Amino acid sequence: MLEYTHTPLGEEVTAVAGYYWKTKEDRLSYKEKEALYFLGNTSTICSCYGECPPFEYIMVPGYVKDWQYRKNEKSLPVSLVEPIRSEEEREEIKRILQEKYQISQVEFW
Repeated sequence: MLEYTHTPLGEEVTAVAGYYWKTKEDRLSYKEKEALYFLGNTSTICSCYGECPPFEYIMVPGYVKDWQYRKNEKSLPVSLVEPIRSEEEREEIKRILQEKYQISQVEFW
């Protein structure tokens, strides 16, 4: 199990080569479970290989086991999630999210 901190939408997170932010957070009902996912955007990303243009992505932390069961030291809600290990389930969830949002980049924790 992993803890997932629900950060505010639109809050920029600085990374080594640029920054990113969440634009939407939601849950997808799938086989009597709920998969937590969020949509996000990146800035232009710079690396030793050059620049990559900004892009949209979907990140899937996993199945919700305990929704916002506590708050962290910054008073942000925290959920307990189980990573999705099954390749078959990952592929099906990926397909559903790609069709719904027309975003090709879908990653799993």
